Amino acid sequence: MRSARSAAASAGSVLAALALAPIAAAESAGPLAYESEVVGEAAPRSSASARNLSPDELDLLPRRDAEDLLRAVPGLELVQHGSEGKGRQFLLRGFDAGHGADFEVTVDGIPINEWSNVHGQGYVDLNFLVPEAIRALEVTKGPFALAQGPFAVAGSADFRTGIPVDRQGLRVDYTAGSMGRHRGALTWAGPAGRFLAAEGLLDEGFGENRDIRRGAILGRWEIGDVSEGGAVHALAAAHVARFGLPGALRDDEVRAGSRGFYDAADPIGRGRSDRLLGGVGWTRRSAATDTRALVYGGLRSLEVNENFTFFFLDPVRGDRRLQRERSGQAGLRAAHRIRLGERMRLETVGGVRVERLWQAERKVSDEGVELERQRELSALQSLSHLAAGIRLEANRHLELRGGARLDLALVDAEDHLTGERANGQAVALSPRFGATWRLAPAWRLLAAYGRGVRPPEARAFLADRSPPMVQVDSAELGLRFRPSRALAIGAYVFGSHVQREAIYDHLSGLVLELGASRRLGGGGSWTCGPCRGCASSPTSPGSTLASSNPGAPSPTFLGSALA
Repeated sequence: MRSARSAAASAGSVLAALALAPIAAAESAGPLAYESEVVGEAAPRSSASARNLSPDELDLLPRRDAEDLLRAVPGLELVQHGSEGKGRQFLLRGFDAGHGADFEVTVDGIPINEWSNVHGQGYVDLNFLVPEAIRALEVTKGPFALAQGPFAVAGSADFRTGIPVDRQGLRVDYTAGSMGRHRGALTWAGPAGRFLAAEGLLDEGFGENRDIRRGAILGRWEIGDVSEGGAVHALAAAHVARFGLPGALRDDEVRAGSRGFYDAADPIGRGRSDRLLGGVGWTRRSAATDTRALVYGGLRSLEVNENFTFFFLDPVRGDRRLQRERSGQAGLRAAHRIRLGERMRLETVGGVRVERLWQAERKVSDEGVELERQRELSALQSLSHLAAGIRLEANRHLELRGGARLDLALVDAEDHLTGERANGQAVALSPRFGATWRLAPAWRLLAAYGRGVRPPEARAFLADRSPPMVQVDSAELGLRFRPSRALAIGAYVFGSHVQREAIYDHLSGLVLELGASRRLGGGGSWTCGPCRGCASSPTSPGSTLASSNPGAPSPTFLGSALA
């Protein structure tokens, strides 16, 4: 344990020092224009399919919670097999990303994916985000930007918190629904990006055992000036939720009429989710540099009592399981951009994340009596990364981007049922390249290549002392047409190759090795907003996907539309 802890600390020190590379040498460089960004944000327009939702667009979208905003992204599908308290599953580019195993999510640069969660690797729960306090959302399909980290296999999303200027002051909202839904939200927004938002939700659900009780509070405070010594911001969030889990219905029972579609096969399934999260960031800009650093930490608790498979695995005692997890994390991320001459920019990104966790899984009866201990694990794990890249304007028509990212996973795990203990590491080098051709004032041709990685979860190190990271190589070619700020049209094709497919199967509770696979497809979108406040309508004709592994669960067609 000491070796893993000291290694994690050393990695963090080295990566932070490299990411905050000397600033003074850049003061003599030429002027550089920046867009407002946070640590960890993908570079603007890293690929043709990248989607940026502005505050004006977000205002037009219906939202029951923060994850609902992701439905505005063409080709990204969300499904829910529980009530609102449980994290959704993501489907993108032929990947069944589970609860987040192949889809990276950050909030103001803070990583949200739970690396070794007991319910599913990379688990994402965004119920702590008050939807009224989200000012922007950026979704990048594929692993094409340097800042995209572990789990950005199919893509990534970065939520940016804030309340628009025109909504400053105190606001109170109340919503009631015919299914016994009651939701109250309170927001206060002041100058300089300061805000406080809280919500309370009580909903009996549209069917049996689909109830949700949730409370969340989110706040941000900013002081200082980014151009004079730097600006400091602090983000804090707290969240509690209690919810029902109806389970899955047998098709033959529904057809026979013995159960209705809105009944619950598992009337006693329950879940609870709690979180504390906080971060402090620093930003400084000059004419030639942009430096950012973020320190964050949090506590997390999850409990799930469910039976999805009835008596399939155990015909005598049934398949009910009780999963519990407690974890705490702390981390540092830093980014530095500098102009090297008139046509070149250098970007460095680095960080480390350390997490301590305990998790258990028990087979229990419907009365809650423990029948068997199936898992009890504790682990200390760290993820470190360092990336560097160049953005070069070769001429007034061509921009080139290139770089590489190194990710290192260190794990010290102990199985409390067998007494076995193991520690190991996994490392991956991910190249990232891109190019943009300005064919005409309104036309852009974009090409991108990148490698995404998924680190092995802690329990994998008990079976294999050095399990490799899952690596996925992706490429995309697309064309964008934007004749004005009010209209944008795009189309693209993409391909992904998975060197070794590994999928967590909820039915068996095992990680299935499926070998290599590929995904091929294409899509398109158009956005129309003739004036400020007018409707914006992205749409996608869908994506056709092909897999070299017939056993890989990838759909043959997937699309979405929003009007």
